[in-house]
Amino acid sequence: MSKYWEVLNGAKITKERLASYERKITTEPWYKPEAIGDFENYLAILKRMHSSDDINLLIGEARQHVGGDTHNLMNDIQKNFGDHDALRQMDRVLALRYNLKNHYDKSNTHKLKDVIFLDLCLEAYTR
Repeated sequence: MSKYWEVLNGAKITKERLASYERKITTEPWYKPEAIGDFENYLAILKRMHSSDDINLLIGEARQHVGGDTHNLMNDIQKNFGDHDALRQMDRVLALRYNLKNHYDKSNTHKLKDVIFLDLCLEAYTR
């Protein structure tokens, strides 16, 4: 608990301030390691529902709207997501972005947003 209050006090947040919120915070947090797995699963659900930069979700959405060897490139990025060789991963991403541009199913214009969101996510991932 001392670290908790040290961080809050460092940010000039007091017990009184926490208790003054519309939704009062009056109970100190407690460590419950058996709940970590449940919270990780909950976070995964939230990310799937709300995250616009979850690369796996966006690849899944865009996969059905592209052709060519784009699916292989998507699989390669997902398989090597944690690759620490930044240049190799940038090369993969740039190849996929090129294919997205050139192999998008243009007859399905109402799903263009899925491909655009994936492209934006890939750009951010490259940075």
